[in-house]
Amino acid sequence: MSVEEEGRARWLREHPGVPGSEPGHPDEWMPDALFRERHHLVAHLAALYPSVMVLNADPDEPDWPVIYITLPTGQVSWHISPGDMDLFRHVRVGSAEWDGHDVVEKYGRLDEYTATMWRV
Repeated sequence: MSVEEEGRARWLREHPGVPGSEPGHPDEWMPDALFRERHHLVAHLAALYPSVMVLNADPDEPDWPVIYITLPTGQVSWHISPGDMDLFRHVRVGSAEWDGHDVVEKYGRLDEYTATMWRV
């Protein structure tokens, strides 16, 4: 199981009862349209904060580049569908070292930073 899958499984355990989130449910994995929608938002974040696209970053998903974004609260990253690469033309290709965050930590960092923004 990849780190992304482990993080997703952890999130699902911590959020029981979310419709469609039960392991094995047909809607457990995101349809392409939802990936595309999410990737629009990730592309926006990548335009606002230091970011880099790493090719072949995940040996379990070699065709899916990983976008690493550095927020003031820490690193966040997303695997990007090959079909959505057109959204990331503004992101430089390079290298980055993954800090070990999982899905829960990633969204915790994003939520933490978002909370500081509305207090300004």
